[in-house]
Amino acid sequence: AQALSGLAPVMLEMGRLDEAESLCRRAVEADAKYAAGWSHLGITLMRKGDVKSARECTEKAIECAPEDAALWVNLAFVARAQGDRQTASEKLREASRLKPLDAQIRNNYGTILYELGDMAGAIAQLREAVRIDPNHAMAIGNLGLALLDRGQLAEAESVLRDALDKDAANEAARSGYGRLLRAKHNYEEALKQFEALLARDPGNVEALVETAWTYATADEPVYRNDPRGQAAAERACQMVEFRNPACLDALAACQAANGNFSEAIRTAEEAVRLARASGQDVHAAQIEQRLTGYRAGQPCRTPPR
Repeated sequence: AQALSGLAPVMLEMGRLDEAESLCRRAVEADAKYAAGWSHLGITLMRKGDVKSARECTEKAIECAPEDAALWVNLAFVARAQGDRQTASEKLREASRLKPLDAQIRNNYGTILYELGDMAGAIAQLREAVRIDPNHAMAIGNLGLALLDRGQLAEAESVLRDALDKDAANEAARSGYGRLLRAKHNYEEALKQFEALLARDPGNVEALVETAWTYATADEPVYRNDPRGQAAAERACQMVEFRNPACLDALAACQAANGNFSEAIRTAEEAVRLARASGQDVHAAQIEQRLTGYRAGQPCRTPPR
């Protein structure tokens, strides 16, 4: 079983997924208690897009080796892929209990808590990750983002600068730093951060959306009236075939900033529809608040967090 399962990662690396799956299945048939076999099978099935079966295999791996923290991390990733962030956080909590001095696990746990909106919990886990490994650039960047979203701008700025000093290619940290500069009304420097991301990847949808929001909500007319904001939003929408509510939300804000309220209303209504259809009820409610303003002839002056 060990020999069979041991070849699976090699097949995965080569992109030979069917062969990897076959090896793993033979391994667990030879030894139903072989945790690595179930784990590799779960990873292979994830790569093949069979998330439900991947979860079942990873759960079987944990039954065989419940003290293996890596298996709990894998199960958390599978749960997250299914949209089950609450379960993912529970599995990562168990992984961090089993391996409390693993900075990557703490980072992953903090990240999922951030996605759940538990900023206090996220910050606590991310601080611990950085304490364990002061050079963990991803954890530092994620800590900066959590601090930013909690409104702790001074510390967030210091932390995000540190993250970028350690890894200038950290896109999330650079985007967060741009948002922070925008919150401080330093629009020119904020736009430079998003431009740097777009120079690296012209199709970076997040950078396009943040660019659009910066132009649309700036308190200086020279930015609000700049056509580059709406152009960025339109490009983002084109990249996702006008099916992403966040992109449409940004486009509506730009249209309203330019006084095109009838267009902004239509765009925002479609953004709400898409958000509701994809289960993003909180986001839909936020867009509806902006939509109420557009119907009253009022542009949006505050970008979403």
